[in-house]
Amino acid sequence: MTNLMRIEFYKLRRFKVFYAVIGFLIAIFAYSAVKNAEKHLFTDLYQVFKVSLPDTSFSFLFAVLTSLFVGNDFSTKTVNRELVTGSSRWNVIISRIIPVWIMNIAYHTLNIVLYMAAMGIDAGYSFDGFGTSDIAWFGTVMLQIMALSTVITLITFICGNIYGGLTASVITLFALCNIMRNFTASTVYTSSCFCFAPDSSTATLIRCSVFAVFTIIAALAATYFVFRKRDIS
Repeated sequence: MTNLMRIEFYKLRRFKVFYAVIGFLIAIFAYSAVKNAEKHLFTDLYQVFKVSLPDTSFSFLFAVLTSLFVGNDFSTKTVNRELVTGSSRWNVIISRIIPVWIMNIAYHTLNIVLYMAAMGIDAGYSFDGFGTSDIAWFGTVMLQIMALSTVITLITFICGNIYGGLTASVITLFALCNIMRNFTASTVYTSSCFCFAPDSSTATLIRCSVFAVFTIIAALAATYFVFRKRDIS
């Protein structure tokens, strides 16, 4: 298990797609900074934080990052070699999911930080308005990102290849995170990992956290069940 984790974190540090995604965000937010200077859409930094933390507009990038990182090991037969050399299927799953959690948390955190930095050029960098409840809000959204990442990993393991996993996960997230939010505001949906916690109220954070933990457990169990049934030769 230790060796598997070491290899996956080595791959993560050299995962060029992640750096390309961050470059994309920098370009987008640089453009947004210019537009905000013209139209003054944001007047303070906390307003930017409240908009960016629960935002799922770029949720498809979670799918891109996860499916490429995990799916590549199926396409290169790395998973096959690990099983042949004695690694358990559970260890193979865990050695992927932990780096994926870290990668996607880092991605969304940078998404927020870069957006705040860009909008702060015009809005200023005062931290007025931030409170301790925002720490809990941030933690809840990160937990939801872990749940979302686990679901994408499940989809990738079901597909068993990089292209199928990428296509299926992008379509799934675009439908559930981007399209679905325009058609429903049900408690089940707004509590799920496909709709990040919209505010920092105690009731919202507890509900979203419980749903996220349940999703992680269920998706991990389903991933193991699917992977255990697959013949890897």
